[in-house]
Amino acid sequence: MTVDSTLFVCTTCGSTWEDGKRIGTSAGEFLLQDLQVALADSGIQLQSVKCLSACLNSCAVAITAPGKFSYVLGQLPAQDQRSETVTALVQLAQLHREKTDGFVPYAERPELLKNRVLGRIPPLLSSN
Repeated sequence: MTVDSTLFVCTTCGSTWEDGKRIGTSAGEFLLQDLQVALADSGIQLQSVKCLSACLNSCAVAITAPGKFSYVLGQLPAQDQRSETVTALVQLAQLHREKTDGFVPYAERPELLKNRVLGRIPPLLSSN
């Protein structure tokens, strides 16, 4: 059985700030817009989040699903290489969705993302 995965995109990442206020559209928001198109009808859920607390590693995303490993990725090129980043994230999300435990080995990850994993979180164990 394939369990849908959810890709969280930080929309604060890559923001421009002036006098403590965010101005303009952030790199994370642009990334989210492109992913909305790329993931349409894919079975992968997409959700924006205001902060993933990876500010020193922006742009950041996280992918998770019930009973599966979760990943936090950062330092994503969301401006100059945004189309390549979107393609790589779609590939990773599809791999995550297909794996019964969500574990995507290093060798199977898209090249662009191999060294951008900030953390891998194991699935919660059932309390039964």
